[in-house]
Amino acid sequence: MHISDLFRPRPGNCYLLVSSFEDELSFELSKMLQNVNAQLLIQPDVKKLLCAKPREFDVVILRDVYLDEPNQDELLRATYRSLANAGYIIIMQKSASLNLFELYEKLQQFEFRSPNNIELIDSCDLVMAKKMHMWGNGL
Repeated sequence: MHISDLFRPRPGNCYLLVSSFEDELSFELSKMLQNVNAQLLIQPDVKKLLCAKPREFDVVILRDVYLDEPNQDELLRATYRSLANAGYIIIMQKSASLNLFELYEKLQQFEFRSPNNIELIDSCDLVMAKKMHMWGNGL
């Protein structure tokens, strides 16, 4: 499986990658999105996400930041608000560092559905879930 297998970007899509470093993954993602005239924003921390406009992004990728965030509930709330309806959240952390059961439950609490652990990169856990527009969270 390759990173391009996860996405079907369309022209005008906007992706946010929150990561303190750039590597082959960010390069491949950038290249893939440029090919379809989509946008990739790379931020070193969650500040951009916490002040993002509603429905600003189609995909939010949290790479090695979820476990370090002291207020994970606020991070998930901000991610939900910033995602377009039916947008995706992707949480990537060092392999075996996530308690997947707890993360799945937490994602469900914030109206992210169908969380899946995808074995794409050997060195990390990758959990992907879809924002579903529900009455409880609005937007």
